Amino acid sequence: MIKKKLPKYYLFISISTLIAIIFVVVQNTYSNLMGPIKAAKAGTLTKPINPNLNTEIIDVLENKAEYNSDQIGDIWYRATTPTPTLQPTPTLSAQTTPQVSPIISPTPVQTQL
Repeated sequence: MIKKKLPKYYLFISISTLIAIIFVVVQNTYSNLMGPIKAAKAGTLTKPINPNLNTEIIDVLENKAEYNSDQIGDIWYRATTPTPTLQPTPTLSAQTTPQVSPIISPTPVQTQL
């Protein structure tokens, strides 16, 4: 019985591929772990808070109109429902009498909900 040896080239390629795969997995894991931490440090979480009260915004909010359901009243919605209408169009054929084929086109109709 003859034992077949694995060529050294295949062994080298398989070990190199395994090392490359492990390196990529470790790099992606580290990137996923450290990415949100770096984003939080550079983001708005580290921005200083202004302790002064901005009264202009309060004035704008007080001047806005406030509506309740009695002031709004009934709301009517316009919904268009297409109704088909026939429009004849001439078609050319080898016959001497022209034939007319109908085309359906929608016509909007106003409805209330």
